[in-house]
Amino acid sequence: MTSKRGSKKTNLLVVGDASWADTIPKWILDEVSMERTIGAAINLAGKKNLQDHEQVGDAEVVAYLMPATMNAPIDHDYAEIYIYLSATLMLKAKRVKEEALPNEFKESLKNGLSEYRKSLLRELRCKIFRARGGKIRHPVFDALEEVFKESMKGGQRK
Repeated sequence: MTSKRGSKKTNLLVVGDASWADTIPKWILDEVSMERTIGAAINLAGKKNLQDHEQVGDAEVVAYLMPATMNAPIDHDYAEIYIYLSATLMLKAKRVKEEALPNEFKESLKNGLSEYRKSLLRELRCKIFRARGGKIRHPVFDALEEVFKESMKGGQRK
């Protein structure tokens, strides 16, 4: 597991093989950024305490697996996870219409992931989460978090 970019060992983009990291398309990196922003907003809102595996989105997993596939074949279960998440991500980002997906992708979407593969995916998300340095830090969200903490302290004093 290697990181591509980031600062102070937080917010790292963790990839399966750093030598192929520059092959990740910009649109996937944009999706990673959007997923991270949404996750940070959910954490800030405090309506749900996200677990480690919930803080790594589909795009971040695809960004991890894509370079790994360039170096050597990956395990069959991880290949199926990669195909499923790639298909899901392409549709979500409106990169392709479902009818234009390769048959393997359509089949993967139709079948979904087995419970075993879902557990492998949860483990991978946790591994990526820990390797990137944990929770996403962003100056705007950090400042808002401080404001909310202070306002809650003030509200509790009354």
